[in-house]
This record gives sequence, C-alpha cells and structure tokens, in this order.
Amino acid sequence: MVVVKADGYNHGALPVAQAALGAGAREIGVTTVGEAVELRTAGIDAPILCWLNLPDADFGAAIAADIEIGVSSTRHLDAVAAAAVAAKTPATVSIKVDSGLNRNGVSPQEYPRVLDALARYARDGSVRLRGIFSHLAHADQPHNPVIDVQRQRFLDAVDAAKARNLAPEVIHLANSAATLTRPDLHFDMVRPGIAVYGLTPVPDLGEYGLRPVMTLRARVA
Repeated sequence: MVVVKADGYNHGALPVAQAALGAGAREIGVTTVGEAVELRTAGIDAPILCWLNLPDADFGAAIAADIEIGVSSTRHLDAVAAAAVAAKTPATVSIKVDSGLNRNGVSPQEYPRVLDALARYARDGSVRLRGIFSHLAHADQPHNPVIDVQRQRFLDAVDAAKARNLAPEVIHLANSAATLTRPDLHFDMVRPGIAVYGLTPVPDLGEYGLRPVMTLRARVA
C-alpha cells in the first residue's frame, strides 16, 4: 500500500497514486474520506483505505465510493454501521489497534467492546471486516525494544479477533522504516510513505539508494 496522504506529501496525490499502481503497488492509503473520494472520482479503481477521520465524517460517501474505512473506536464503528444501514450497502472496515503509538487506534481497554460490536454488525450484514492494522512508534530505531512489544501486542489483537470468528483478510504494521529494516514486520502488506518519495526514513542507517522525486529550483535574484 502506497500512502498518498496530504496530497501525496505535496507531490500530488493523483499522479503519485497512478505512478505507484503502475509500478506494482496494490493499494492506496490516505487519511480522510475526502482524500479517498477525490482519488476514486479521478479514476483510481484500486483498493483505498482511509484511517484518520472524525466520528462524524461522511462515511456514506466512503461507502458509496467503495472506500475501506479504518475505525479507531466503538463510536467510529457505530457511525460507519449507521451509514451502511442508511445506504443499504455493507461497509468495508479495517480495525486500527493502538499498539503503542498513542496517536489513534482502538485502545486495549476498548478493544473487546469494539470486537463485540463488530461481531454484531458482521452478523447483521452492515459491516465487513477486511483488515487489522497498527502503526509503529519507533520504527526509525530498528532495534528499539518497543518495536517487539508492539509486534506482540498487534499479534495478540489479531488473535483476539480470530477468537471471536472475526478473521481479517489482511494484517499490516510496517511503515517506511520497518519496510526497509524489519522484514519480520511485513505480514500481508507494507505501507511505505516517505520512502516512496525518495527520502530515507532512517537517516542514521543510510539512504538505501533512494532518490528524491521532487527537486526545487529557483533563480537567484
């Protein structure tokens, strides 16, 4: 999955998405419903995941455009399910679990309630679980012990879902730094962001042969 949030880090989300898919990427990642719908409207037909929305986001628009929605709380999940019922179309969701970054994602305390609600919505057909994912806090320090703690928390979260007969189709954890330095974290898919644009996510370990795709030139006045 190539991440093109924030207008492709100001490189242009659409041309980056087109180039990435043309080069072999399978999926596209963005933050908001609005970013995802813009790409779909512009002709991107690959799977798109958006994962950083407020609970009052326009989930109906995401469902109508066949956008996968990342949910980080029971409140998010309830809102997505309500939009799916209103649209009379099942919503595709991925659960983002907070394994230690503490930015967004379902907290360990709330996770059992989210799984119970997800099982209920899956039974009534309003929501389909596609994936479970998380985000690393110290991936730019490949040997930081917190990474292994997060890996185990993530796998425990996946196991907890499977114990409720909620088997994800894909699980993913690796950002740019982990994609380059931690093959044990690749799982079903990786989510490089800044590395796709040619900048190393781990400067202390080198450039990894990456070349910046943007160059700024100006005439000296």
